Amino acid sequence: MARRVRVTLPSLADPWPGGLADVRHVTGQDCDLADQRWPRILLFVGDRDVTLENVNQSEEANRFGRTRVERGRTLHKALQRAAIAHEYAEIPGMAHDDLVTQDWHMETVWQFFGGVI
Repeated sequence: MARRVRVTLPSLADPWPGGLADVRHVTGQDCDLADQRWPRILLFVGDRDVTLENVNQSEEANRFGRTRVERGRTLHKALQRAAIAHEYAEIPGMAHDDLVTQDWHMETVWQFFGGVI
């Protein structure tokens, strides 16, 4: 069975899986969004990643957008509101499956890691 795309926002206003309000029942720990000990985060999506294949289309999931692009934008804005440092990129011309077939799309990832890998 294919995985269905879902977004979990860094929000204590919404319950899991849409937010982190009651994440203790899932992880056994509370979530402290103010902790600021976050790993480096790169959030990227192709600006042509608009197919609905394998994208959860439930009413709950669609609150964050119907496509991966829309959901990526929603997550980006939520990370900003939560003051969680991250880098966000929409890759021009990239569709969902292009990541594995087009090496040039990886430039954003290589720049993010800055030669560390």
